[in-house]
Amino acid sequence: MIDKLIKILENMNVDWEIYFSKSQVTSIKFRKIKEVEIERSTYRIVGGVGVRVIVNSYIGFSYLSGFSWSEEKLENLVKNAYKIAKLSKNYHPGFPVPKAYSTVKGLYDKNIEELTIETLISWGNSLLDVPQNGEASIGFEVREREIINSNGINVRDKGTEFAMHLYLYSKGKGTGSHFEVYRTLPNVEEEILKIKENASWEFELSSNAKKIHGFSGEIIIEPKALASILSVFLPNISARNVYLGKSRFSKIGENVASENFTLIDDPTLEGGVNSYPFDDEGNPGRRKPIVKDGILMSFLADEKYGRLLHIEGGNASRSYNSTPEISTSNVIIPPGDSTPDEGVFIRTVYGEHTANSITGEFSLNIELGYKVQRGEITSFKGNMIVGNVFDMLRNITEVGKDVERVGGFIAPKVVTYSKII
Repeated sequence: MIDKLIKILENMNVDWEIYFSKSQVTSIKFRKIKEVEIERSTYRIVGGVGVRVIVNSYIGFSYLSGFSWSEEKLENLVKNAYKIAKLSKNYHPGFPVPKAYSTVKGLYDKNIEELTIETLISWGNSLLDVPQNGEASIGFEVREREIINSNGINVRDKGTEFAMHLYLYSKGKGTGSHFEVYRTLPNVEEEILKIKENASWEFELSSNAKKIHGFSGEIIIEPKALASILSVFLPNISARNVYLGKSRFSKIGENVASENFTLIDDPTLEGGVNSYPFDDEGNPGRRKPIVKDGILMSFLADEKYGRLLHIEGGNASRSYNSTPEISTSNVIIPPGDSTPDEGVFIRTVYGEHTANSITGEFSLNIELGYKVQRGEITSFKGNMIVGNVFDMLRNITEVGKDVERVGGFIAPKVVTYSKII
C-alpha cells in the first residue's frame, strides 16, 4: 500500500511526506467496592496513513484510517491534500532531509508485546488487594510508525509501553493515587507493591487533611505538583509561540530562573516514556538544555518553525490523522544536593489549564499538601496555591537530591517561595 502511495506522489511532481502508524492497545479497568471486578476490558487496533504535500510553498494534509485501501482511495487521498495546499495558503518551508540518528535503548520489549489477558487480570487483582475501595487500570501498547518523504527520509520503528494505575477512595474521607509507565517490562510484583504503598500513603494523608487558613513563604514543591506548575512555563519555549509572539521570550540567553535550576528535554533517554531516535517528521531526537543554571538556552521546534527561527527541529509530535505539533519529550530537572525534610510540602495540584502561560499567573487547587514540623505531619487540602511561575523559578533556593519519575517528567523536590490561600 505504501509503495503504491509513493508512486502516486512521485507522479504529482510535488514535495511530499507519508506518515504511517499502527497501534495495538490492550487495557483492563478494575473496580473494588466489596470485591474486585472487571469493569471494562478493551483490545483495539488503530492507525492509518497521513499525507502532506507542498505546492508552491503551501502545505496540504489528508489522511485515511485503517490498513487496507484501494488505489482509488489512495489517489483521492493525494488529490485532497493537493487541493488543500492550493486553497489554504498555509506556508511551509519544506520537509526534513536525512540526518544521523542516535541509538536509543529500551524502547521495545517483546515481553510486553506477548503479555496475556490472564496475566493482566492477575496483576490487576493484586493492585486492588488493599483495604480501601478503589479503581485500577493496567494495560500495554505496541506502536509502529513509518515516515517517508521526497527528500530521502525513510525511517521506521516499533515501541512498547506498559502502564499501571491505582486510585483509592473512601466517601467523605480521602483519595490516593499512583501510576507508573514503562517501555520495558519491570519486576511487576515489586512495582505493584510500590504503587500500593504510594497510593495508600496519599490516601492516609488525604483522609486526615483539612483546609488551612493560609501561608506565605518558603514551600517545597514535590514532582507531581511541579509537573503541573511547569506546564504553565513550557508553552513559552515552543518555537511556534516564539515566532508568533505568543511567548514570554523572544531570544535565548535571558535569565529566567535561579542559578541552581536546570531544565532539560531529552528524547534519547534510555527507556524514557517519551524517548525516540527520531521525531514524527523524521528529524533526530536531540538532548537539549532548555534552561541551564537559570539561563534560557534553547527553544523546542518542529521543522517549520525550526527553519523560521534558524534552529534545530526534532520535537514534532503527531498521529496519522493530525499534522505535527511541537511537544516536549522527557523533561528532566537534574538533582541538587539538598534533602528538604521539614516545611510546607505541596504534593498534588490541579487546574493548570486555567493559568496564563504568557504572564505566568496561576491559581491552582491543592489536592494534597502537608506540613512537617519536628517529625510531625499535618496534611491539608482544599486551599489554592497562587503566584507567578516565572517568579517561582527565579526564587528557587534548593533543589533536592532524590529524583522521582512522573511519566515523562523526572525531577526532585524544589524549594521556592509562594502563597497558599
